[in-house]
Amino acid sequence: MINLIEELAEIMQERSVDLCKAYELINGNKISKNSKKINWEAIIDEFKNDERGNRRGTTKAGLKLRMERTLLALNTKPIPRNAEQLFKNYAQLFFNRTMPKGGVGRKRDMGDLRAFLNWVVLEKKYLPLEWLPLTSKQYGKYVGAVPKGKKKKRATQPISTKHIEMLCEALKRENKLGLRAIVILSAVYGIRISEIAKMEIIDGNLEITTLKQNVKTMLEEPHTRIVEPLNLPNLPNAGQEIIEDIASGKIQFPNPIKRGIEKSNDEDGYKLVGERFGKMLNRFWYWKELKKENPDYVPYGLRHSFAYRATMETTPPIPYRVLADLMGHDVQTHLE
Repeated sequence: MINLIEELAEIMQERSVDLCKAYELINGNKISKNSKKINWEAIIDEFKNDERGNRRGTTKAGLKLRMERTLLALNTKPIPRNAEQLFKNYAQLFFNRTMPKGGVGRKRDMGDLRAFLNWVVLEKKYLPLEWLPLTSKQYGKYVGAVPKGKKKKRATQPISTKHIEMLCEALKRENKLGLRAIVILSAVYGIRISEIAKMEIIDGNLEITTLKQNVKTMLEEPHTRIVEPLNLPNLPNAGQEIIEDIASGKIQFPNPIKRGIEKSNDEDGYKLVGERFGKMLNRFWYWKELKKENPDYVPYGLRHSFAYRATMETTPPIPYRVLADLMGHDVQTHLE
């Protein structure tokens, strides 16, 4: 009994917690009795299941992977005794050629690690202050930066006009009209796939709201824009026809897309809508055939095809500023 009291008193002092929290730490197996060894497995399980358990499937899968990496870093010699040592172990183990400097992979990993430690120290008070995570500036040395003159990634290849027309025809023959409608909305109107979630058709015009879906747009205020069709040579009225069919209810989006829209919101973003579309398109037989000859094709290339046609296949070309406004970004982003 005396040993337990001493142990509780020491934990209360180290972690600045009350008696109830100190007892919870020991009795809940977060800290092993006597040795006070941290039970990282129990803490990580609680974080994944209780704190992040309501996230969507793809987010939880990514978090699960990063927490597994964290556990490995915690058990790699030299065993970390504070946050700085944990970050160093993590970076040495996982930041290699497959996770380049300055890339989103490193930033995402560091972000989840910071969130985990903030939760452990500040919210749950399971660990003392030396486990407080590094600041963004401090962990910048592990994230690194893209060397000057080096591109972060290759530009998305636009889908050729001929291939878009043939894809639309194949989708029509297979009666996949909802999927075809999204292809046309992206290729003919130049919208992001996620933007179908809150698009409105008003007096025959398509009004688009810029939605939160990635690191950059999460920080922007949503704004609306009216978009205009840039129709395809062999489908001269496709844009207007799709808008009429959607407005009348003749064509509806596929059920997986509808469910993705229902699960999306301003807080978590709308990336799920694009992911669902990508999966459906990647399973379509004709798209698979196109990919065999054009391995760099990706679904987002439909939107890039709009920009390409407006500049290279339209006479006179649409001015960059007008085109950037239609696509919902600034001129600098457009030129990049």
